[in-house]
Amino acid sequence: MPYLYEQLWGKKTDVPHVYELCCVPLFLYGLALGDILSTDETSTVIAIVKESGHKTFRVAMDCDDEALIGLFDAIVATGGLVEQYSDTLCAVDAIPDAAQQVEHLLKELETRGQIQYENGN
Repeated sequence: MPYLYEQLWGKKTDVPHVYELCCVPLFLYGLALGDILSTDETSTVIAIVKESGHKTFRVAMDCDDEALIGLFDAIVATGGLVEQYSDTLCAVDAIPDAAQQVEHLLKELETRGQIQYENGN
């Protein structure tokens, strides 16, 4: 069952109830780091005002620490970010110019049976 809510970090803009997303969403679909979001009075996201162009991937990991460190280092080298939720789950941000490269890295490890991943947006 998909999650309906997730606590997200945002940076206020000059417009009331509009924030820039400052984290990589792990459970919600359709959002990415840097998106500009409109919220209601309770800070619940109601619309994407402007997409950042970033890509979000969710990664379920079942590999040794050396493979994970290699993956994380390769993602960071492209300008991306990794936010680890647990020992077996993380969210990955890929900047617009490197999204295909990051997805290629993820596909390679998935083919080896070390991870499973999905596109979050």
